[in-house]
Amino acid sequence: MKKFYLPLLLASITAPGLIAQSTPKGTNLGPYLFTYSYSQADLAANDSYVQNNFSNITIIENSTNDYNCHGWAWLYSEGGARIAINTPGDDAFWNDGSYYQTSSTSGEKISYPGDHSAIQAGGGYFISKWGAGPRVQHTPYNVPSIYLNGSTNLNYYDCNFAPQLLTARVDYGTTYDASGIVVIPTSAGSHTLYVDGLYSPSYSFTGLDPSVSVTSQGYLQCNFYFSGSPSGRINISMSNSCASTSTFIVISSQSGGRLAVYPNPADGETNVGIQDDLDHKHNRKIKTIKNLYLYDENNNMIQDYSSEARTAWLKVNTASWKKGIYYVKAIYEDGSSEVKRVQVGSR
Repeated sequence: MKKFYLPLLLASITAPGLIAQSTPKGTNLGPYLFTYSYSQADLAANDSYVQNNFSNITIIENSTNDYNCHGWAWLYSEGGARIAINTPGDDAFWNDGSYYQTSSTSGEKISYPGDHSAIQAGGGYFISKWGAGPRVQHTPYNVPSIYLNGSTNLNYYDCNFAPQLLTARVDYGTTYDASGIVVIPTSAGSHTLYVDGLYSPSYSFTGLDPSVSVTSQGYLQCNFYFSGSPSGRINISMSNSCASTSTFIVISSQSGGRLAVYPNPADGETNVGIQDDLDHKHNRKIKTIKNLYLYDENNNMIQDYSSEARTAWLKVNTASWKKGIYYVKAIYEDGSSEVKRVQVGSR
């Protein structure tokens, strides 16, 4: 990214590695991250310059030091950090396959020949951040001439990755890491589920079990009623222009310990999942399961799952099980143990 495009702007100061950020495919952007260091007077003068020298534009946000065109187009507009990306950091987004180049002029990201990035705004308009200057809605070629670099050949890119769910919490309780399946202890009654994610402008919430019903929903949240008997799932569907995905949050009245069994009761083709040792509140492992056993209601051991116990989640198909009560017993490496009751079928 060229550090200045208007005569009145001073040189910027780069500061690599300010924030841990990566492309959707995992390429580290740390070496290319920086912020500008202009005075407030310089930023205000730049806003005036843009307003006085460009017609048919809309300033969405005034000049700021924290991010630039690449940071806006490839990170911030997708839910990432407000940070500037220096060239060739923007190239990583297509070089690692996070985005692919398309011949369609409707591609959601645009790369200019003069080292500038923009996104589609619809109706023949783009939105881009002009260096440390304002974030502007404009027509494709109504930009500072340095961005065109004497050419009108623009490159268009579309995404090639699925949305990601990051965190979840119920009401104002603990925020859980939701990158994997998570169980949130919840009392019976009406509650609100809040989530946060990346790369998805669309979220939809659905109750998957009779014990949970979604009563209303909005962006990144839904209201639900939980019967408290004893667990249920809320499905979260996410989509962007190139992919859709879904996951679920387990709402459970079971508290204490780390084992969680869902859905419970289990029936038919439903699987039983067992969460072994993840402390989602602190995002760390607190225990490791050494042995994992399944017992019937007469305390007869019917299955030893110890060889599979170190996986974060163990799915056990109950389709062939007889109706009744079963118990899952975990023995941890520190010698402690924990038991969860599982009901299969209606009794």
